[in-house]
Amino acid sequence: MIDSVLKQTYKDIMLFVSDDGSTDSTESIIDDYVSKFPNKVRRIRIQKLHNGAGLHFLRALQNNEIKCSDYVMLADQDDIWCKNKVEKSVCSIKQLESRTKGDHIPLAVFCDSVLVSDDMEMIAPSYMKYAKLNPKKATFSHLLVQNVVTGAAMIMNKDLVEMINRIPEHFVMHDHWIALVTSAFGKIDYINEPLYMYIRHQKNTLDVKPGGVYNEIILRLRNNKKAYVRKSVREQARKNYEAMLLQAQSFEDIYGGRIRKDYARILKAYIDIPNKGMIGRVITILKYHITCDNWYRVIGQCSFFARSRILE
Repeated sequence: MIDSVLKQTYKDIMLFVSDDGSTDSTESIIDDYVSKFPNKVRRIRIQKLHNGAGLHFLRALQNNEIKCSDYVMLADQDDIWCKNKVEKSVCSIKQLESRTKGDHIPLAVFCDSVLVSDDMEMIAPSYMKYAKLNPKKATFSHLLVQNVVTGAAMIMNKDLVEMINRIPEHFVMHDHWIALVTSAFGKIDYINEPLYMYIRHQKNTLDVKPGGVYNEIILRLRNNKKAYVRKSVREQARKNYEAMLLQAQSFEDIYGGRIRKDYARILKAYIDIPNKGMIGRVITILKYHITCDNWYRVIGQCSFFARSRILE
């Protein structure tokens, strides 16, 4: 990953590297890069280690040097960037700034990626199409229940980084939290082009699975014939929605008094879902468009909220 960043066509780059308590040779590798590229690579240290990826990224964004940067991009340790990833990302976010007049508005732009296996064989030329994600759904109401913005695909402006100034008590992942904040206070744009290779490891923190009607409905119905499988699927869905509801509550705790009135109503309605009956839950998510990014996921979402108990 580091080599692909250092070979970017855009040269005005400072790479900040932070290690989350590795026990292998990561420490010496970082030291070697800092020694070889003192004007390009800098090490930062997070006081509390073993955070996990999400918390570690949010802690790193509190670093003063990073907060002073005009733009910030996040990189996973093993992704491989296309040579023009930074150049195209900076160009896109500057265009977004010009359209919004750059009046201290939090802005983010994200791109697509090529999905590859551990041995660098292509799985899909487009991660977004493979996972059947709709980049147009990077809006506040939709992001409450589904994230379509990948952290490694994102570039943020200084105003957004400054707004991520508190660590929430609950959040699903760092990119989900950042996207939610951006959608509430600023703008999110999309580059419809893969600008890096996303390696899907067998033991990824978040497994990447193919989307679509067949994979998400037909195949799931076939596999869910056994009671224990159905129970496991429902339990995982319950945990996911609980995590997003808790994240929404943390968002209200930090930003509730600052968001637009219409967003405040959406947020309050979503947080109050566990207190509603089955029909009330479904009416709420449809009324406020607190839905996933396509019709079959919305059907599954309505079915879950109508039948399941959450945050008990």
